[in-house]
Amino acid sequence: MATENDVELRAYRTNVNDKQDSTRTRFQVEAVEEADPQVDAIWPPLTEDDDRVLTADAVPMTAYYRGNESSHGRVRPSLVALHEGRYEPLSPLAQQPLDEGAVETEQPDNQEPQLQGWWGRLWRRSSKPKAPQKFGWLLGVLVRCMLNIWGVMLFIRLSWVVGQAGIGLASVVILLSSVVTTLTTLSMSAICTNGEVKGGGAYYLISRSLGPEFGGAIGIIFSLANAVAVALYVVGFSETVGDLIEDNGSSFLDSSGKGVNLIRLVGFIIVTLLLMIALVGLDWEAKVQLVLLAILLLAIMDAVLGVVVYSFGNNDEICFDHSKSRVSRGFTGFSGDTFKNNFGPDFRGQGSNDLSSFFSVFSIFFPAATGILAGANISGDLKDPQVAIPRGTMLAIFITSIVYLGMAWMVGMTVNREVAVAMGCNMTIANITNSTDCSERLLVNEMASMYCGHCSREGGNCEFFALLHSFQVIEMISLVGPIITAGIFAATLSSALASLIGAPKIFQRVCQDNIFPYISFFAKGQGRSGTEPVRGYLLAYVIAAVCIVSLGDLNAIAPIISNFFLMAYALINYACFAASFTKSPGWRPSFRYYNQWVSLVASLLCLAIMFIINWWTALITIVIVIMLYSYVSYKKPDINWGSYGQAFHYTQVLRSLRKMEVVDEHVKNYRPQVLVLTGPPSSRPDLVYFAYHITKDVGSMICGDVLQGDLLQNRQLLLSNRQSRWLNQRNLKAFYHNVAADSVKEGVSAMLQLTGIGKLRPNTLVLGYKTDWNIISNEKLEEYVEIIHSALDLNYGICIFRLRAGFDVRDRGGKASHYVAVSSRPQQQLPRNASGQILTEDTTRNSLTSDTVTSYNMAIEGGSIHDTTQDGEDEPSNSSSEEPITMPSRFEERQQAGFIDVWWLYDDGGLAILLPYLLAQHSQWRSCKLRVFTATLTSGDIDSTRLRMTSLLRKFRINFSQVVVIDDMNQIPSAESVKQYREKLPHDVNDDQLDKKTLRQIRLGELLHNYSSSSDTKIIFLTIPIPQRSLVSAQLYMSWLEVMSHDLPPIAMVRGNQTSVLTFYS
Repeated sequence: MATENDVELRAYRTNVNDKQDSTRTRFQVEAVEEADPQVDAIWPPLTEDDDRVLTADAVPMTAYYRGNESSHGRVRPSLVALHEGRYEPLSPLAQQPLDEGAVETEQPDNQEPQLQGWWGRLWRRSSKPKAPQKFGWLLGVLVRCMLNIWGVMLFIRLSWVVGQAGIGLASVVILLSSVVTTLTTLSMSAICTNGEVKGGGAYYLISRSLGPEFGGAIGIIFSLANAVAVALYVVGFSETVGDLIEDNGSSFLDSSGKGVNLIRLVGFIIVTLLLMIALVGLDWEAKVQLVLLAILLLAIMDAVLGVVVYSFGNNDEICFDHSKSRVSRGFTGFSGDTFKNNFGPDFRGQGSNDLSSFFSVFSIFFPAATGILAGANISGDLKDPQVAIPRGTMLAIFITSIVYLGMAWMVGMTVNREVAVAMGCNMTIANITNSTDCSERLLVNEMASMYCGHCSREGGNCEFFALLHSFQVIEMISLVGPIITAGIFAATLSSALASLIGAPKIFQRVCQDNIFPYISFFAKGQGRSGTEPVRGYLLAYVIAAVCIVSLGDLNAIAPIISNFFLMAYALINYACFAASFTKSPGWRPSFRYYNQWVSLVASLLCLAIMFIINWWTALITIVIVIMLYSYVSYKKPDINWGSYGQAFHYTQVLRSLRKMEVVDEHVKNYRPQVLVLTGPPSSRPDLVYFAYHITKDVGSMICGDVLQGDLLQNRQLLLSNRQSRWLNQRNLKAFYHNVAADSVKEGVSAMLQLTGIGKLRPNTLVLGYKTDWNIISNEKLEEYVEIIHSALDLNYGICIFRLRAGFDVRDRGGKASHYVAVSSRPQQQLPRNASGQILTEDTTRNSLTSDTVTSYNMAIEGGSIHDTTQDGEDEPSNSSSEEPITMPSRFEERQQAGFIDVWWLYDDGGLAILLPYLLAQHSQWRSCKLRVFTATLTSGDIDSTRLRMTSLLRKFRINFSQVVVIDDMNQIPSAESVKQYREKLPHDVNDDQLDKKTLRQIRLGELLHNYSSSSDTKIIFLTIPIPQRSLVSAQLYMSWLEVMSHDLPPIAMVRGNQTSVLTFYS
């Protein structure tokens, strides 16, 4: 029974299509909608004036969950729309009809009106652009995989594998290949069924699972491997053509007798014909594949029937037949002796090739197993890749493995490993390594020696046949030889065609993702469907032709692509393992027959086989992958596919945090974890870079931003990630955290209490110095000092950083900085641009101009939130100034040689000496040396004080250039210094009497100017006194900081939390 929503949906769709052809019934409309992928994108959220239902919620449907790559996706009602009741009109996409072809539209006068009825439908169908061909699991995956697996190896190299490895190890070769491919298919099936699969095959699976780094590397390698595979299969075809020509007594274009030139010529012609088939279109290619499969099946049946007929039928070809007969070439029929002699291995080299081991033979055969990706390579052309790829691939592996095993045992039981025929003689000489079925063996040998000369491997007057020496054994044992030849042509051509189709499609997807530069030329689709990688076809053709012309040897090409395919298999298995191991909620494959540890073992097995086959080609493959991976990691393309590498990092971080929680902190592992009150980091780059140079690769850094006002007013800034992107774009390893509060004090207090997690909570507060402390209201000043008190209450260390020119944009222009990180004005008073739009982060923070700075808050630097003119009016903006103000930091560049002066006057636990030491370790500050200043306890105790400090620094293993001892710290400051101090005090402060602490700070300011005001001093670190909440007022404390830090190089006023952060114990 239809639900209320179903009735509403049907009614809505009926209203949308009220102009539809009256001959179409409601049921026909619904049938079209179910087949139309845009149906889900049509149903819009309700609007305010919509009377369908009394809710603004949209029903669950596919359109709201489509990725960004889909053109049919739409946005569900936003949280703001539902929460605040804001309704928007329907978008043009929602207003369009379901089937544009079924809607009558007004025709221009110069066009023929649409025809109605059967002729109209036929005309509209023929006028529509041709849609890309889509395939099911049978034709799209099973047929392609079988054709690729039954490639050149089945008819040309399987018998040779049996001759080298024997029946037993040949079966192991086949089963090992099947195990690798089956395990890989299980992993691939799990990945395929965990979401929609688009074009790109193995590249798409790996890149969307492991990220663009691994994906880009394997995309290039896998595309190249498939292009080289075209050469492999075409060379196999050409070898068959060469054998046919040789059987007819011709050595065309080759004086060496090896037929290499003929192979190259035929291969070049064939690969050109395959290119033409690929350019015609994928639908034609599919029809050709079906014909080739029929020929291939007929050839397999022909080989089986031939063995049966010649083994159990009347066969008179015994000993005195021509050298081209079956018996003379090693055929014995089903024989126990032949099975026994052929069961064990007999590895032999061939020419310059080293084929003396099991894995050498395995490397020759393994490319046959690479056909399992033939279906996945055209994943974008499958109707349902999630169903087609697992089903078709698994069935193809099962069928082809059975056939390979059956054929291997069949030839191993009926054909000798090696026979020799005297050159020019019509008699079969002796079987060198195996016995024959000839009843007159001695007579044959005597007559052969008399008429033909003695035949031996050493003598060189023999012609060798059978498993080890003939690649045409399957044709020799077949019932009708030409059918096998046709089967060889079908197998090689089908595999070559599948690789020629697959390689460009994979490469096209790599180009479309813009991972690598300079290859976007191959991303564009062409052809009738507009998606065919025609340019990629031409590139694959060139690569295959070069391999054919330069190599021309199947055994030389096979090991090259084996490593490439094994690397792809290893990454597919690892991708499945990584996805399962991370336990990501997004990992929900519908294919359940996989195991994460089996996938890991399969991945390691692929890597091991790579090195066993050929260690140096494996190293080259891995080096290429590492180089491509490193390049993509360095370039950091703006791509986020939600890889399982991200999920793995999350789980690792989570586990590490939990482990850290159960371990008590130790002073040896102390790291500065800094909360920096930057406001928007882009507005105070000097403060950001200063803190970053201390914490880089050592501790954590969080940029804090207080947005003054309620949460709703600052929601857009709270949810924005622009400042985080600003940090990432400059490779600043820091986090950005903002909070909305009624006041700066409340916001900072919230951050001090809540920022961080576990042992990664901040332990040091860094903030900018308030240069306008003596002109702002007492409330604002007390709020600033209260931030320091709050940090000390929570056991934070303090670092107050001051620059002569300040930090903000306005400071660069010479004006005092007095901006807060937020705007507390109501909506009607917020700054607006020329068009009346409220200046938000989108319109202000990314394009700061000198006129907008005056009306928009930039950083936590002080009191008022906007400048006013003398008349109290807002300063008018200068519309002519449109250039954005750039804000390079003085700390971005390498600092010149000089000193980092450290005034370590009070023992605060060591923070005052640790921070300058860490700063000096940064590459931008390594030319600066530490110069440590300390004070004597009593007058005249200079040497002992220097010795004590030098010894302490050496125990801490802190390098320094010199230790300067101040022995006149307790002297009374000069009258001029006292006068300057009084001038800076606010007018409402009583300065009739100055206590000893104040005089000490004034004296310290004199010493700082005497010792650390020269150009050699690049930055100063100074320990400051702790303000006693009940005894030191905000005005008094700020006056102390002012007299110590004014008119000096950059100065960091530091105070630790009286807990040791250094130790000299191991």
